[in-house]
Amino acid sequence: TSSGSTLIIENAGQWPDAARFQVWGLPLGPGTTWLAQDAIWLVVGGEPEVRGSEGQKSEEQLDQTPDLRPLTALKLTFPGSNPAMRIEPFDPLTTTVSYFIGNDPEQWRSAVPVWGGVRYVDLYPGVDLVMRSRDGAWQFETSSRAANEEVRLQVDGADDLALAGGYLELYGIGELLKVALPTAPFSYLITSGSNTVESGVGILKTEPWVVKRALPADDPQDLLYGTFLGGSSYDRGYSISVDGAGSAYLAGSTGSSDFPITPGAVDPTWNYYLDSFVVKLNPAGTALAYATFLGGHDYDWATDVAQGGDGSAFVVGITQSNDFPTTAGAFDTSFNRGADGFVARLNAAGTALIYATYLGGSGEDIGFAIALDGSDNVCIAGKTTSSDFPVTAGSFDTTFNGGSSDAFVARLNAAGTGLDYASFLGGSRFEEGTDIDVDDTGDATVTGTTYSTDFPTTPNAFDPDYNGGTSDAFVARLNSAGSELEYSTFLGGSRQDVGSAITLDAANNAYVTGESNSGNFPTTPGAFDTSANGEGDVFVVKLNPAGSQATYATFLGGSDVDRGDGITVDEANSAYVTGSTYSSNFPISPDSFDVTLGGYKDAFVARLNPTGSELSYASFLGGNGEDSSGEDSGLAIAVDDSGRVYVIGETDTEDFPTMPGSFDPSYNGYDDAFAVKLDVYVPNVVAPIEQPVPGAWISGIANLSGFALDWGSATGPGIDAVRLYLDGPSGTGTLLGDATYGLARPGVAAQYGAAFVLSGWELTWDTTGLSFGLHQIYVNAQRTTDGAWTELPPHPVIVVGEHMFWLPTVRRNQ
Repeated sequence: TSSGSTLIIENAGQWPDAARFQVWGLPLGPGTTWLAQDAIWLVVGGEPEVRGSEGQKSEEQLDQTPDLRPLTALKLTFPGSNPAMRIEPFDPLTTTVSYFIGNDPEQWRSAVPVWGGVRYVDLYPGVDLVMRSRDGAWQFETSSRAANEEVRLQVDGADDLALAGGYLELYGIGELLKVALPTAPFSYLITSGSNTVESGVGILKTEPWVVKRALPADDPQDLLYGTFLGGSSYDRGYSISVDGAGSAYLAGSTGSSDFPITPGAVDPTWNYYLDSFVVKLNPAGTALAYATFLGGHDYDWATDVAQGGDGSAFVVGITQSNDFPTTAGAFDTSFNRGADGFVARLNAAGTALIYATYLGGSGEDIGFAIALDGSDNVCIAGKTTSSDFPVTAGSFDTTFNGGSSDAFVARLNAAGTGLDYASFLGGSRFEEGTDIDVDDTGDATVTGTTYSTDFPTTPNAFDPDYNGGTSDAFVARLNSAGSELEYSTFLGGSRQDVGSAITLDAANNAYVTGESNSGNFPTTPGAFDTSANGEGDVFVVKLNPAGSQATYATFLGGSDVDRGDGITVDEANSAYVTGSTYSSNFPISPDSFDVTLGGYKDAFVARLNPTGSELSYASFLGGNGEDSSGEDSGLAIAVDDSGRVYVIGETDTEDFPTMPGSFDPSYNGYDDAFAVKLDVYVPNVVAPIEQPVPGAWISGIANLSGFALDWGSATGPGIDAVRLYLDGPSGTGTLLGDATYGLARPGVAAQYGAAFVLSGWELTWDTTGLSFGLHQIYVNAQRTTDGAWTELPPHPVIVVGEHMFWLPTVRRNQ
């Protein structure tokens, strides 16, 4: 079955109730497939059989009254399966199907939903059966909960059966029929040991099997690189940043004396206990441009990294070393007791420190995050227990607030010699600032967690009052002088809520992620997921520039614990999130890199559309580990100008997905950092052919119409032109013509937004003289943003005589 020729159609009352879905196309074999709660039915035959010479069939033969093939129904069931299993559709498509059969309008059904897939959830414990329209495939997917038991497939209605590769050959139904078996992490056996089927019933069972890696990645080509990073001890990657050339800057901590360091590095020798590391990875992920330790003779962690315009790397973290390598003339060259934050800048080659300074007081001080303004001044967010933290006169809050810790926000000048400002931020209990971003005016926006009912909020903020639980997340924006709060708001519900990461778009909207345990977390109508799912969910919130309103707020998670730890946004204002999940039912998109939870906990990568109403991409990211107990966490995420996604984190799984040729494809022991680059399939252009409708017969002149838009457009529909080709894309196909584009489409505006109202197109096509057989129509749409053309999947039609039959197709975005 070719992509785009299979449809999964919901039963909206057009068929008997027992049939939940009908499948058009060839997911199992020739015929029509019906999906019921207790069985899968494959109906074969009943279609015309044209008799004549082998190969070509003349029009005269086609005009003859055909014989009908014998009609046969095969029933597929799964003995011993879970009686409480459920059928769930996923991936709703823009395609719809209508049924106007008979003369009773009460029986007609219009705009029946069409789905990209159907899942039999927990068919056996920890085993799902999944069917996808994208490639017409069906497969078993297993999680770490799957038991080592038999999965049985019973076939009723055949006289004999045999296994042949990935197919089941069925005999005695008028002809040989080959049915594709579900792909699976196990193999099949005939139960009786022979091919004999008694009383029309044959049963297959699986060989004994153990869940290791549940299934290979759906789309391994999406993994541009995947590499371990570490030595023989503990290694953890906390932060990643990407420059315009695609080089990745990585920061974290290592306990490995054999961590891979490059010649000429700033600090080539492991210093004891834990050291920070700073690494620059080339765009292909195959080699280290540089790698260096950074620390003294005690514990040191690098928690965040950013790259300057000159290729230098700015690093922040925590040190307990009184001999941390500071530089002459830096802001603070003396250790302040307890633990200090540090800020360091490495040159572009990673061979020298431009500056390095402590930042702290006499208590414990941690620098969690940095962000650069346009002049390479460094804004820092963190946590302090020091009443003598070096705040500056005139800053927003110069007095420690008396709790166990305060958040702090500071700005270090570009030379690293002094603080432009430094301020406490907190109430009477506990606060920490975990992430920060800076806009073009120099205002700094910070997120974190507070336990304080008296945390300073501002009038007209989105949520000015503490919500009564253990903790709330917070979002606060300081002006460029650090002297005033532009806005400050709580973010949470009645239980525990934690703010982990923040990023800004070009319009200064703030995107925040973290973890919520509150069922009443303030989600917004129309958001992707407005209901809490389990013990803890990821939350993603977009706040307007004034901090007075949530443009959207959504949960993201499954039935177990899920946490968001990193967030970034692309030029189209789609938010990308990474973190960790224990949920086998985390909402994964069917065309993603990895659709199955591996081990105990996986990292994840997710992308929300610009309105926060749809999850356009979501994938697990992890290995299985020994005895299915592996744990993987995504801790930071970045996206480049081409939409490629970079993730860093920590793994203890030796089968974490790496790529041959990547810098280090082999696990090093204990815990390793990892770095991954994914070419995420994220549709932006939508350009379906809406007329003629599937099932239409056309002769002579065909009036084609549809719409075309680009989700990435900031204003207008984002498309300049639409061009159609026959039987091949641009360069090989026959040009049908340039469509009239820019027609008003109120229905499209209602579905996608008012900016897309002038997105309609029309083209008149004379079909006279088309040859007999299958043809393909290609739609190309020219993007306003860069002038490039996007080619959409082809639309199939069949020509019989002077008539053309318009086939149904799954129309996916590009």
